[in-house]
Amino acid sequence: MKDFAHWLRVFREKSGLNQKELAERVGSTGSYISMLESRKKPPPSDEVVRRLASALGVEENLLLEFAHLERTPYDIKEQFEVLRGRVERETGLSRWATGPFREKIIPLLLYQVACPPPYLAPTEEASAPPPPLRKFHRRVLALARSAGDFARFANEVASLLEGLDEEALSALQDWLPRIWQPSGAAPRPAAPAISRLPILIEVPWEPVEHAAVSSGGWKEVPASLWAPGRYYLIASGTAMYPRIEEGDYVIVDETMPPENGDLVAVIHAGQGQILRYIESGDQVEFAPANPQFPPIRAPRASVGKPGGPTIRGVVVEIQRETK
Repeated sequence: MKDFAHWLRVFREKSGLNQKELAERVGSTGSYISMLESRKKPPPSDEVVRRLASALGVEENLLLEFAHLERTPYDIKEQFEVLRGRVERETGLSRWATGPFREKIIPLLLYQVACPPPYLAPTEEASAPPPPLRKFHRRVLALARSAGDFARFANEVASLLEGLDEEALSALQDWLPRIWQPSGAAPRPAAPAISRLPILIEVPWEPVEHAAVSSGGWKEVPASLWAPGRYYLIASGTAMYPRIEEGDYVIVDETMPPENGDLVAVIHAGQGQILRYIESGDQVEFAPANPQFPPIRAPRASVGKPGGPTIRGVVVEIQRETK
């Protein structure tokens, strides 16, 4: 299987580095590199993938592509072949989702969802897509932040579109025309001239709409990272090391529902932590990256209930201060 694990091993062996040497260059451990190459761990975050690519002397976009493909819940090529078959039925939906419209117009509209131009005012629906599009929408936002410009975004968003089933394509067709304000409508809250987010210190991390006076002050952010319902936490401890280090600033979005594998801010037994959210049947696990710390396991039905863990949002950005 020529996946992320395969190419990581190939590139490492070609570079002449052993697992321990590669780990030292990216701030990790040899055992972690071994688990990546043996598929005992999923591909790491984009930040770690970029460090791996730099240490191995390979194009970071190549290694990122393999990581992104593996994070997709369905095999994109297989899904695309299914869609290709549906195109042959010549439905209006298939014609809408293929050809120049899909190659040019849809990527432009999606890019404007993530990076609204000043002459357009997005509606509330722009940040609240229908259920079949929620995971797709989050990937589009992440891709827009990492791509840097529209040309690169348009090239990479094609694989996301190929991974959509017909239900999602239909939802996309209905949703895109409704994401911009008609003339005279009240605009969605826009980023202020000086964008800033509250830093929440005291558990239970007061909801952002109530944080007129932040327990930890405020921190300025780029306008692209500002959104209603977002706040900063300052990481403490080493439960998520090396993904998150003590003192890192972490942006959390309390309006975003968690999905399997997300980093989340969770409160349990009076303590607030940042852990990875993992679903397993009717159970959930909040897992640390550091094996010295125990995970939190609970019935899914207990999340958000008295005595159970409470999720206070999904991590959308990790910032490390330059020392």
